Amino acid sequence: MDITSTKQDIRKQMKKVISLMSEEEKNKKSLLLTNKLISFFREKKVTTVAFFLPFVSEPNVLPALERCQQQGITIVVPHSDRQKKIFVGIHGYEEHESSTHIDIMLVP
Repeated sequence: MDITSTKQDIRKQMKKVISLMSEEEKNKKSLLLTNKLISFFREKKVTTVAFFLPFVSEPNVLPALERCQQQGITIVVPHSDRQKKIFVGIHGYEEHESSTHIDIMLVP
């Protein structure tokens, strides 16, 4: 089994688990995930985090993204055009700028 098939298998399993959760359970898990991420970022003195913007079937990391912004952590999200994929910083939800420094990257 190669890493690609393992990742795809794990993703399928997680999508199924999330789809079976109630909204209340999803919210509780989201809060738990947020608290663990923020604690980890604080402990590691993280200054820039690359976030993914989740689909309904993925873990909700938006509360963690918002908490990072409140704490002054730079948030970057993927952006691609036909030539290259880059990460751009966001401030609020409107402005963006190119970013090359990333301390940690979250992936679905």
